[in-house]
Amino acid sequence: MIRFGTSIRLTSDDQKRLQLLTGVKPVGINSVDAMNRFIAQQSQQHHTGTPEGKLLTLLLDDERVQD
Repeated sequence: MIRFGTSIRLTSDDQKRLQLLTGVKPVGINSVDAMNRFIAQQSQQHHTGTPEGKLLTLLLDDERVQD
């Protein structure tokens, strides 16, 4: 990920990793807020209470961008 202030650009590796984790291609993510919203939406959808869901939530939380 390339970051300049609050603007970000996901590299192709970042996009592939997020798509593998979520099953959704991360399109239109160009700011820290947009990235964190994407992560929050995906975490909420995959939070099932199963061990797999908990692991996926932890992995997605690790992708959050700190301000």
